Amino acid sequence: MRVMLGGVEYKLSFRYGRSELLVGHPMERELVEYRSVTCELLDPQDKPWVAGVSACNPKDNFRKETGRKLALTRAISGFSKAERAAVWAIYLQRGNTNKASPGRAPE
Repeated sequence: MRVMLGGVEYKLSFRYGRSELLVGHPMERELVEYRSVTCELLDPQDKPWVAGVSACNPKDNFRKETGRKLALTRAISGFSKAERAAVWAIYLQRGNTNKASPGRAPE
């Protein structure tokens, strides 16, 4: 996904990860796995400009869409309201290009 901010085109990118973490009392540590989503806005040279991360508690069910939204919210938290609205508009339009409505032929 690409978004224009201040006349510069940025690329919106998501990465998914699995990590392990030792938790609990030092004598009874337990290795737990958690999943995360990282959202990055990359500048025209594909270098990270801003990033946001969300991590799922190991006891919760990982939901890709929830993780993406939380990571995106965190990545753009310092933007102006207009910039945030522009990024969200692009994000919410993803996958809607060239799709016909039910019962209608593509144009």
